[in-house]
Amino acid sequence: MKVVLFCGGYGMRMRGWDGEGLPKPLQLVGEIPLLVHIMNYYASYGHTDFVLCLGYAADQIRDAVAEAQATHDFARDWTIDCVDTGLDTPIGERLHLVADRVAGEELFFANYADVLSDVDLDEMLASMRAQPDIDAMLLGVRPQGSFHVVQAGPDGRVTDLYSIGDLSLRTNGGYLLLRPTVLDRLGDRKDLVPTVFAELAALGRLASHEHDGFWMPADTFKERAAMHELWESGQAPWKRCTE
Repeated sequence: MKVVLFCGGYGMRMRGWDGEGLPKPLQLVGEIPLLVHIMNYYASYGHTDFVLCLGYAADQIRDAVAEAQATHDFARDWTIDCVDTGLDTPIGERLHLVADRVAGEELFFANYADVLSDVDLDEMLASMRAQPDIDAMLLGVRPQGSFHVVQAGPDGRVTDLYSIGDLSLRTNGGYLLLRPTVLDRLGDRKDLVPTVFAELAALGRLASHEHDGFWMPADTFKERAAMHELWESGQAPWKRCTE
């Protein structure tokens, strides 16, 4: 099954600790670029046919994935199609620009190039196939962060205080599963989230696969440092077959 990865991030908040000048998908976790970790996670489930939607530092990303294939045995058999989809292109438009690569698929994966998880992709795929009336599925994860929600009365006095993670809410965690019918809704720089997904939700054709296991974005240096620590300790939940 094909995997479309959106690799256009600048990584502007990822400064320091040897990350200077690197686009977000190439920030290192251990000695391996974040993008390669994500690709290897899909490959560990047998999905080794990748379409990379490039933007910022496209040539750097091409070189990095070519080096990964030359260096690591786990990457040698991957099929990688790199497509330059522009610098400031919305994700929906990036997908639209590679529509011909996935139009003939029964289903295909799509994901951001900056988030790691231990979600069971086989389980997610089985759930999608069991719902033929669903056009798209996203990973529903609990809100991240150390913020606390405050409830207060009309006089401003706090009546309750609790962690944002305790809310009965889910956020979009990526790891998307899509049917090609989604492609018909794209074009004219229309974004996938929230525009197209909002349309599908209104029609009852969008599903959430709830996941309470490991999920972490690499939006900041602090988050990448946490990923690096997990990797170096041998406790990385996303590590399945990287040797």
